Amino acid sequence: MAKKKILHITTWFPNSFDNQLGIFVQKHIFQCHSFAENVVIALTPHEKASKVSVNITKQSGTTVILGYYPTKKGKKFRNYRNYIACINQIFNLFLDLKFAPDLIHCHIAEKSITIATKYFEDIPILLTEHWSGYIDGRFEKLSSRKQSKRISLLNKCNQILCVSPKIKEYLHSKGVGTSISIIENVIEFKKIKKQQNKDFLFLIVADLVDSIKNVSGVLYAFQKHLSKFKNHELHIIGDGIDREKLQKLVGTLSILDNVSFLGRQDNDFVLEYLPKSDALIVNSYFETYSMITAESLLSGVPVISSKCGGPEQFINNGTNGFTFEKDDTTALITAMEKVTSLQVDYLEIHKKIAQKLNNDALTSKLNIITTQLLKKN
Repeated sequence: MAKKKILHITTWFPNSFDNQLGIFVQKHIFQCHSFAENVVIALTPHEKASKVSVNITKQSGTTVILGYYPTKKGKKFRNYRNYIACINQIFNLFLDLKFAPDLIHCHIAEKSITIATKYFEDIPILLTEHWSGYIDGRFEKLSSRKQSKRISLLNKCNQILCVSPKIKEYLHSKGVGTSISIIENVIEFKKIKKQQNKDFLFLIVADLVDSIKNVSGVLYAFQKHLSKFKNHELHIIGDGIDREKLQKLVGTLSILDNVSFLGRQDNDFVLEYLPKSDALIVNSYFETYSMITAESLLSGVPVISSKCGGPEQFINNGTNGFTFEKDDTTALITAMEKVTSLQVDYLEIHKKIAQKLNNDALTSKLNIITTQLLKKN
């Protein structure tokens, strides 16, 4: 039987400016390779892009057309003109492929759905929605016109998938009538941790956006932690708008010798680094799933996390980590001290989480969903 042909459209995909953006989208797409021929159209608006440019590559058996276009605040018309120029270049390459999709798989509303409905009329649309803005208040801050537009686009899809039951509940409450199913993320690991470091190493992997990830809260807690554990270390993988502010805070707190900023790194680097650490810290205000929590546990590394919506599903207090209330520095300090003396069986942590995370089962589920959708349409 010939493989089904799926065109994926997304604005979140690893690129030269951000090699972690949409890594979960990329993994979902690559997971479809066993049962589908896949082409990806990925749009990357970025203020550092000097011009509109498009390239085409082959990644894990998948053809990826990645388009970049410059954006600047306050330049709405110019940004739109660059977007249209990028779309035109993308479709010039796409038409050369002579790829006739059976299904359009959009990842993250809304631009992806707009493109799908404009250029691929009468082809069924599957949407996988990851945006945490539905549950952290960002959607509510949109104008009523923008909210209505997004809901209308969601209702143009034939099927919706999302990784969080909370997103599903919220979308239905806002008037989305399209059928919504829950889909797991693709979780991978490189190695399983073997032994604890002499000088205990905490790790943060996050976008350095303090209003969401609350990394500053960890720095304050870590300063207090060092009064009792002077040689412990904290390494931070990630970048973002608050990196400079956080680096200054490290200096203000006089913890420069114990804190290292490693910058934004790709997923392979993160997976290699996880088993070198002794505990992952997640101090977010909101998480829809928290792939990094699952990746850490799959590497045998315990996690301490705020009760932010995602990590709690994986953490068993006192076994593979600890949870604490959001924005509670005292509770975080206590969790940090507890995890340093936790009797850890790294292999057992890995085994327990591996029972829940089955990428082969996920592949089968995606295959069934796409097959049923095509039969209906």
